[in-house]
Amino acid sequence: MPQGEADAPRRVDADHGRIETRAVTVTHDVDWLQQRHQWPGLASVVMVESTRQTADKIERETRFYITSLALMAVHLGAFVRKVAAWDDEFLASLVSQ
Repeated sequence: MPQGEADAPRRVDADHGRIETRAVTVTHDVDWLQQRHQWPGLASVVMVESTRQTADKIERETRFYITSLALMAVHLGAFVRKVAAWDDEFLASLVSQ
């Protein structure tokens, strides 16, 4: 991501036999992206880097989000995590129908 990055503290959760670590980076320097795509209200790009470690493997994932919210990384990270949980619940409800 371009200059103007702001990082949130890494979050580590240990539960159900696994350790999950998430790092959130946010940039509000979105002019370069806005010039290419012209998304109304674009204010931030969020990058979430996740690592999930179990007894026998390590999985890494990087996800990107765009948002009209101009918040600090610690707040956007919490928001992204909540929205991701809602998405998982929504998808689970579709599968069970």
